Order: sequence, then structure tokens, then C-alpha cells
Amino acid sequence: MRTKSQVILNKTTLAGTTPVTSTIIPMDAVYSYCLQAIAAGSVIAGSYQLYASCIQGDVDGAEITDWAKVDSAVTLTTAGSTIINKDGIAYRWFKVVFTPASGTGTLTLVLSTKG
Repeated sequence: MRTKSQVILNKTTLAGTTPVTSTIIPMDAVYSYCLQAIAAGSVIAGSYQLYASCIQGDVDGAEITDWAKVDSAVTLTTAGSTIINKDGIAYRWFKVVFTPASGTGTLTLVLSTKG
């Protein structure tokens, strides 16, 4: 089984309420993944939502417009880390959208996959 770890948001500065979207990740041949969100700085409040798509797409998935929410959004109320672990997945594409509510700081998202 092959494993891979990649940063999909790298210390992205958060201020205001403008949503931040991660890179789009192809999930071909991925059976499971773990997403770690690392919030740093002053109090960062907001939520991140995982999205997936099964639509046929090209190499980077940039043309995908139909996205479905994966579970409920995860709320952040302070600096620190959270982890989401999923297995038995079969969707083709994956992305994360973080919507800040208040505070400033940085957000890093690290995705580890197995497949």
C-alpha cells in the first residue's frame, strides 16, 4: 500500500471572513485519508468543510463545478489541531473550504493518503 503526505494549505493567513479553498486533490487509487488542520496565531474562529466529487475531470480537476459536502463542517474556535480520518472512500476529487468568522492567524492543512 502506498502512502503520501502533502500540505494543501501552507500557513495561509486568515483575516476577515473571506473563504479560503485548498488545492484540488485527485483521489484515484486512494482508499483512506487523514486530514490535519493546524490553526496558529490569535483566536481563529470559523469552520472547514470537506467537499468531494465523482465527476470525470482532467489532471488537476480545475473544471469540476459539482461538489458535494462530506459530512458536517468542523468548527474551530481556538488555535490548535484537529484531525479527520476517513477510509473506504471512492470519490475522484477532494478539496477543503475554510470559512473564517473572526480572529487572525494562519491555517495549515496536511493531507495523508493511503491507497
